[in-house]
Amino acid sequence: FFFKQKTAYEIPKRDWSSDVCSSDLMKPPVEQNDSTIWKPGQAIVLTVYGNPVSKANSRIKTRWGGVIKSQRAMAYIEQFNAQVGVMTPLMEGDLRIRIEIFYSSRRPDLDESLILDLLQGKVYQNDRQIKEKHIYWGLDRENPRALIVVEKMTPIAGV
Repeated sequence: FFFKQKTAYEIPKRDWSSDVCSSDLMKPPVEQNDSTIWKPGQAIVLTVYGNPVSKANSRIKTRWGGVIKSQRAMAYIEQFNAQVGVMTPLMEGDLRIRIEIFYSSRRPDLDESLILDLLQGKVYQNDRQIKEKHIYWGLDRENPRALIVVEKMTPIAGV
């Protein structure tokens, strides 16, 4: 199949009903990372620039049996922290998250776990609050990034 490098993302083949174009991608309502724009009950939208690292591949075993974070992981953590401030107040209750991860190469596996960990204490208290996840893999060789939307879930009546 054909797709444009900067606008398409990969989803399982069974979900393809038409060609993917830029209109298929979520358009965030907010274009800046500013925690002062969030009000309780709304969604927070973030774009974090940098090449996300897989949590599973971000640790290096030492010859003494210890584990340390790789330089790539430490660099991404530093980039993330420089771009995402602490929201006040933190989001509470059950949350839904959508993450579109655009990698700089086709090699990385889709892995949002480091991003979820880094959002703890910045957007929400604990990633156990996430009850629904929608994660998408994308390719953008020139502009790797993660588009993140976190929103409070509405309780279902009678449940």
